[in-house]
Amino acid sequence: MMDTLSAIADAVMDAVRSVPSDVDLGEEICMGADGTPTSQVDKIAENTVLMYIESRKVPLNVLSEEIGFVDNGAKDTLILDPIDGTRNAVLGIPYYTISLAVTDSDLNGVHTALLRNLVTGDESRAEKGKGATFNGRPVHVKKTYNPRDITLNIYLGRTSDPNAYAVAKRVKASRSLGCSSLEMAQISLGRYDGFLMQSENYTHSIRVVDIAASALILREAGGEVYTLDGTPLDMPFDLEHRSSFLAVGNHNVYDFVMNGNSVLSADGSKIRYGISANMTIPFVVDIARRVIKALGKEQYVLEEELAHALGTEGVPIYKLDIDILITIGGDGTILRALQDTDAAIIGINAGGVGFLTEIGLGSIESGIA
Repeated sequence: MMDTLSAIADAVMDAVRSVPSDVDLGEEICMGADGTPTSQVDKIAENTVLMYIESRKVPLNVLSEEIGFVDNGAKDTLILDPIDGTRNAVLGIPYYTISLAVTDSDLNGVHTALLRNLVTGDESRAEKGKGATFNGRPVHVKKTYNPRDITLNIYLGRTSDPNAYAVAKRVKASRSLGCSSLEMAQISLGRYDGFLMQSENYTHSIRVVDIAASALILREAGGEVYTLDGTPLDMPFDLEHRSSFLAVGNHNVYDFVMNGNSVLSADGSKIRYGISANMTIPFVVDIARRVIKALGKEQYVLEEELAHALGTEGVPIYKLDIDILITIGGDGTILRALQDTDAAIIGINAGGVGFLTEIGLGSIESGIA
């Protein structure tokens, strides 16, 4: 079966590369079965797959976002996204794929998967129980976890949930690359820690055709794909069901993103917190006491000026040996802290401008808990 998927990817790659330069790849030519417009490049790729299967009598049904379900009377179904990252393809950004996955039931039933970047030719493969490969070499997710150095792919489109932006501010680095299959597959290579897809609009959440291949590839590389309530993701093979998810290489990353402080540090110890504040803010000491109380039994250390105001000892920010810094103030407090620490930052908005902060004064206890 893998050889068949590779041959299909070859045919699609040739077809896309052969399109004359004066053809508008982004022209919307019809409405797809998933309810979204179908572009020229999507249809070219899909037609190539359908013609290959028909001409060679490949024993596969097909589920594709453009044409929907094609019943060929077969036992297995090919879950197909002919072009994942259509906008990238249209804009000339070399980050789009053909995604091919074969299942006999649902997402968890996928047993063979192939994902190919249609520009570079880079290819990830997986067969259930046999591991994952990238360009023929075995791959595995990151072996280590460091909460101070988490890199995520995060969906940051117009329908992304506000929490996605809050997560982007908490982690060391984030990217939004416009191709879900590749963004998930990057975790299997050990390059990224996770991929968060959280939409505030159900109809713009992910479909099974987008991630059927990359989910198996990630799982075979040692990672997992979770719903936002923490259960392993499964989806029926249809175009109606959609879901938000968090794909990770290490479950500690899930805990960090979804549960905040209920995680361990890189060395297996509890997360260490630091607290700093803009001392010109009225009642800042009272706010700090609320933060300390909300942290409960968590380990914390105070920045020296705040510590002095509380009658205890502290440490300059640049000497704080911490995993997460909680700042009390506004955007300026966060930006100043960033110059002195590489810890992740959680901001409490007690200043005039707080676009970079996550927690308001009225929700300190619930925001930190």
